[in-house]
Amino acid sequence: MAPATVVYGQTVTVCFELSGSSTLTGKADIAWVLDVTGSMGGPIANIQTNIANFTNQLSTAGIDFRDALVAFRDINYADAPAITTYDFTASVPTFQGWVAGQLPGGGGDSPESALEGIQAAVTTTNYTPGTLPLNWRPDASHTIILITDAGMHSAAPGDGKSSLSTLSFPVS
Repeated sequence: MAPATVVYGQTVTVCFELSGSSTLTGKADIAWVLDVTGSMGGPIANIQTNIANFTNQLSTAGIDFRDALVAFRDINYADAPAITTYDFTASVPTFQGWVAGQLPGGGGDSPESALEGIQAAVTTTNYTPGTLPLNWRPDASHTIILITDAGMHSAAPGDGKSSLSTLSFPVS
């Protein structure tokens, strides 16, 4: 199957089943993969507010959930760590503090390193120096929410600025 072409500004929802378990436990682990490149400077405040509102609503509803954050920049032009992970927490204020602390910067071209951000969320090995793997609960549903304003670097087909590809995405 050929990869889809996405137009700038278009909202795309991508779903991966990361857990082989089909047992519903009422638990949710949510990894937010957030683009913090310079081009996010305008929308970041609204995104931070919306994430805070969403997590507040989950908390108020009494849902057993944890949030993690993967903040990514462009690995090819990073003037700060390209990927930073914040492992799962059940503390809404802690998570919201991580999100509120993200300051956009770096980048340099339109495609960004979203695939590396997703890989950091799903891999069980230490993929990027200084980045620790997320500790997903095996008995929880696993959700990744990607927020970005740009396309992604890809090995093939793509611009070759990434070792990853949407056609053969390595998850360990």
